[in-house]
Amino acid sequence: MKNKTLLSVLAVALLSLGITACGPTSEPTTEGGDVPTTSAPTSSPEESTTSAKVIQSITVQDEYKSINVTVGDVLYDFTDYYKIAPSGLSSKQKKVKISIVDGADCFAEDDGMFEAIKAGTATFQITSNVNADIFDTMQVVVQDAYFERNSVADLTHELPENGGYVTVDSDMTTDIFVKTEATTKYYYETTIKFSSTAASEYFPKIGLRVETVADGEYANNAFVWFLDFPCSADEHKDGSYYTKTWNNFGICEISKGEGWAWNPGVNNATARHSETVYRSETGIKAEQEFTMGMARDGNEFYLFAEGVMAAKFVPLNDLIAADTPTKFGFFEFNTSATFSKYSYTVDAAEVDAKIADFRAFNPFDAWAAD
Repeated sequence: MKNKTLLSVLAVALLSLGITACGPTSEPTTEGGDVPTTSAPTSSPEESTTSAKVIQSITVQDEYKSINVTVGDVLYDFTDYYKIAPSGLSSKQKKVKISIVDGADCFAEDDGMFEAIKAGTATFQITSNVNADIFDTMQVVVQDAYFERNSVADLTHELPENGGYVTVDSDMTTDIFVKTEATTKYYYETTIKFSSTAASEYFPKIGLRVETVADGEYANNAFVWFLDFPCSADEHKDGSYYTKTWNNFGICEISKGEGWAWNPGVNNATARHSETVYRSETGIKAEQEFTMGMARDGNEFYLFAEGVMAAKFVPLNDLIAADTPTKFGFFEFNTSATFSKYSYTVDAAEVDAKIADFRAFNPFDAWAAD
C-alpha cells in the first residue's frame, strides 16, 4: 500500500504559510493552465457553459482507499489521493471539503491540517464544495509511534509489524528518541550497523543518547555512549576507511546543548569525556552488526556493548541528578546507519535484574584532560 508523504510536527510550522491555497479562502476562477485552451472568448455565449462546469464525481484512488500513518504524522494535502471528473475544471471549481466522518478522536485538525494523536482508525470524506451528494471516503489507520517525530531519520519501518528498524542518511546528523515519558529508571538496547560516512566527517560516532527534559521540552543536559570510528581524508578518498576495524567506545557529557566536553574551553568541572571507556577485543567494521545498551537507576548508568557490561557511569550532578528524568534514544554523526532489534523497559524489577551483578562496580573516572 502506498503512503503519501507526511510532515513531521516540527515541519508543519514551516510549510503552513505556503499551503494556504489549499484552504477555504477565495481563489480566482481560473489559474494558469487549469482552463483548457479551447475555452471560448469572453464575448462568446459558450462562456456560460464553461464557467458552469462543476464536479460530477470524486473517486479515491484504489491505492489510497486505506493508508497507514503514525501518531505524530500530519496529513495536510489530499489532492494525490483522489480524482475529480470532469477534467478541465479551474482550481475554484475543483474545491472540496475534507472532513472526518468516523474516528475523529484519532486526529486533531487545525486549518486543514490533520495531526494523528492516537492509535485507531478514521474515515475521511472528500466532498464537493457545491454538491454535498458528491463525495468519496478513505480509511486512515493510525499506528502508535515508537520514536519521537523530531528526527530526520526514516521512521517508515519503526514498528515491529513494519520491519522494526530505522535508517539515517550519511549526510545527516540526528538524535532518535524513544517515544515514552522521561524517567529515572529504564533499560534499552539496539542493534547498530553503519555503512558509510560523509566525506567531510573525520570524527564520526554512533550510539546511545540520554537527555534531560523540563516542562516537556528538552533541556539539553545530556551524554552520549558511542562507538568511536575516526577516519582521515586519505582514508575517505582511497576507500581504506571501510576495511578498518574500530575498538574504542566512549562517553561524552554535554552541558546545555552546546557544551560538548571535547570542545575547547569546556573543562572537566562542566562536562567530561573519554574515547577509551571500553575496548572491544574483536573490533567493529562497517556493515557489521553490533549491540549497545544502557540501564539507568537514579544517578547510576550501566553501559553495555557487544552484549557485555562495559562500564558503570555517574554523570556530573549539575548535568543529570539522581532525580532528574531523562529521555533516551540513539544518535549518529553524519553516518549512514540502521538501528534495529531495539527494545526498552521501564519496569523496575526488570531493570534491577539486568544490573544486579554490576552494582558493586566502581564508576568510570579516567577522563581525558581538560
